[in-house]
Amino acid sequence: MIADDWLALLPWLSSTIRTALARVSGEYLFALLSLPMAPILPRFGASGKPGAVQINGERHYLWRAVDHEGEVLEAIVTKRRNKRAALKFLKKLMRRYGQPDQIVTDRLPSYRAALRELGAVELQATGRWLNNRAENSHLPLRRRERAMQRFRRMRSLQKFTAVHSSIHNHFNHERHLYSRDNFKLNRAAALAEWRQLGAA
Repeated sequence: MIADDWLALLPWLSSTIRTALARVSGEYLFALLSLPMAPILPRFGASGKPGAVQINGERHYLWRAVDHEGEVLEAIVTKRRNKRAALKFLKKLMRRYGQPDQIVTDRLPSYRAALRELGAVELQATGRWLNNRAENSHLPLRRRERAMQRFRRMRSLQKFTAVHSSIHNHFNHERHLYSRDNFKLNRAAALAEWRQLGAA
């Protein structure tokens, strides 16, 4: 009876939980894999106050979107941080990743105006510490920016952020979520994959 109750719940479980259950309960593996997976809506945080970057003495703004696990989804550079720039950023993000469950931003008015135009104002969440993940995603880029002694063109900054984000996502394993042994295995696997890509 209990097994039947668990099977009734399976379509609403995430794929990670389903995999763990499959390992524990091998006899239900076939039933587990044959059920359709419920869609999991993404949740991403858009870095509100877009990071200001100086390019040849002019201020530009770096807009970044980070998912709930800290992976950088998208980064674009604009000259302004108005409604038009926010709309461009959000449209690009939603076209690529679909409608999210929640959009975490700061209280920049441009976001609210852009979301109102998209008809997604109710998805916006603003809170005192909600946007920390998006704000902290700027830090690795800032370190590289200092090492490179700033950027000289908007296009080179756009290219650099795209490449830097994907490399950072590849090597960014959240240390606090794993035991040391698993963390070292994941890091070694990422490094081996990186070397294989470099050799090709």
